[in-house]
Amino acid sequence: MKRCLLMLSIPFLTCSVFAKAEHSCMYLHIDDAMILNQARAPIYSRLSDGESDGVSEAMISFEKGLLRAASIADAVAFPLQVSGIPILCVDYVHMSETPPFRNSFAQGAPKLSQFHQLDIYAVKVALTAALQSDDFESLIEIATQNIEVLEREKRFNCMVHHFLESIRRVAGLAPQYQAMAKSKLSAYGTKLISKKVLKGHIKYLDEAAHIDLLAAPVQAQNIPIICQDVPHTPLAPNLLQQ
Repeated sequence: MKRCLLMLSIPFLTCSVFAKAEHSCMYLHIDDAMILNQARAPIYSRLSDGESDGVSEAMISFEKGLLRAASIADAVAFPLQVSGIPILCVDYVHMSETPPFRNSFAQGAPKLSQFHQLDIYAVKVALTAALQSDDFESLIEIATQNIEVLEREKRFNCMVHHFLESIRRVAGLAPQYQAMAKSKLSAYGTKLISKKVLKGHIKYLDEAAHIDLLAAPVQAQNIPIICQDVPHTPLAPNLLQQ
C-alpha cells in the first residue's frame, strides 16, 4: 500500500502507474550506472592494488541509495510521458555513451597538488536561490561557470562535473516541458518534477564532492576512475523545434 502513496503530491499517481514506471528512464539510468561501476570495480582494484575499492564502494552505495527515489520520480512522470512529454527520458544521457574503459589517462597522470575542489557550499547556495526563483537560465549560467572552472583540470572532480552538467541539462529542459504541456495540471506536474530533480542534484553535490575527494589519489596514479565512468551530458536539445 505504501507504494501507492502520492510521494510527490501529484494527484494522478496511482498504483498501476507506479508498476508501469518502476523500471523507467531515471531508474534505468542509475541502475545501468551501478551495473557499470560493479563491473569495473575489480579492474580498478587490480590497477590500484586495492586503493580504488573505497571509491567504487562509495559510488555503488550512492547509486543504490537513489534507486527508490528514481522509481517514484518515474512513476510521477509516467502520465506526462504518455501525453507526449518526454520528461526524465531526455534529461539523462544513456550509459552506453560512457567512454570506453582505459587503464590510464591519455594525457598522463595529473599531480595531486593540482586537485582543488569548488566551494560546494557557495555553489549550492547560488543554485538553490536560482531554483527557488524558478530562474532556470541562472541555473544554467551558474552550472556553466563552475563547469568551466573544473575543466581547467579535467582529470579531477569528475563526479561534481557530471552533476553540474546534469543540472544544466535539466534546467534547460524544464521550461520546454512546461511549454509542451496541454493543461495547467500537466504544466504544474512538469515543473514540480524538474524542480524535484534539480533539488536532488543540488543536495547531492556534497556526496559527489566526497567521491571526488576519495578518487583524487587514485586518479593521481594515472587511473581514470569516475572520469571515464560517466557519460558527457550536453546542453539540453531544443525539443520545441523537433
